[in-house]
Amino acid sequence: NAIIIFIQKAIGQGIGILFGANGEILTEKSGNLNLGVPGMMYMGGIAGLSAALDVILERGVEDIQQMEHGLMQKFYEGVKDIDGVTVYGDFAAPVRGAIVTLNIRDYDSSAVSDALSENYGIATRPGAHCAPRMHRALGTTEQGAVRFSFSCYNTEQEVEEAIRAVREIAAE
Repeated sequence: NAIIIFIQKAIGQGIGILFGANGEILTEKSGNLNLGVPGMMYMGGIAGLSAALDVILERGVEDIQQMEHGLMQKFYEGVKDIDGVTVYGDFAAPVRGAIVTLNIRDYDSSAVSDALSENYGIATRPGAHCAPRMHRALGTTEQGAVRFSFSCYNTEQEVEEAIRAVREIAAE
C-alpha cells in the first residue's frame, strides 16, 4: 500500500514517466528524451524510481514522513512570524504534505523564487501551482505564491538557511 502511494506521489510530482498503451512511446514529461524511438523507455526515470523504492523500503514510509514533517514544521515555525511574510495553509492538520507556501510582502513570487535560487542556492516553485481557484480565493492570482517542499534528503541546516533567506528578503 505504501509503495502504491509513493508511486502516485512520485508521478504526480514529476518522476517523468508517461504510461501508454502498447506501441506508444514512453517519454520524460518535459521532453522527448527517448529520441523518438518507439518502445524505448526513459531509463533514467526508471532507474530513479527503482532507487527511490529502495530508499523507501530501507528507511520506511513512517520514518520518512516523520522526518519530512519535522523539517516542514521547523521551517513554518521559523517564518510564520517574520514581518511581511504571509504563510498559507493549516499547520494544525494531523496529516499534511511537507510543503510550506508563502508570499513575501507584495513581491512577485517568481522574483522571490529567483532571489532564493540565485542568492542562496535554494530551489522553490513559484506561481499558481496548477491551482487557479485557490489563488483566486486567497487573492494571489497575480502574485502567485512561493512553495517550499521538504524531503528526507533535506537537512536541518538547510531549513535554517531557508529561514534566514526568507528573513533577509522580507527585510529588503
